[in-house]
Amino acid sequence: MESVFITRESIVVSFLEELVHKRFTEKELNKKLSRFFMQEIKVSDTTSGKCHDDLSDNTFIFEVELLGDFDIYFLPTREKKIYVTEVGYEFQ
Repeated sequence: MESVFITRESIVVSFLEELVHKRFTEKELNKKLSRFFMQEIKVSDTTSGKCHDDLSDNTFIFEVELLGDFDIYFLPTREKKIYVTEVGYEFQ
């Protein structure tokens, strides 16, 4: 019989991947992240210097102490929400 180990990282990756293809306001996203990580999370928008002609996704970043750095790639919508296209993670 094969044993299966569920790691903290795999639980985080699963949670983050569930955000993909969903829409949130920044406030809703912060609340969802804060609830999951059980600490206050405020994403930082790193796309402020992006050229108008740049069609790449925008990026929110955040860090969870002793766990890692995380990226949420998104596109803005007409409804003043964001559409999450991809997530990135780097565990410590």
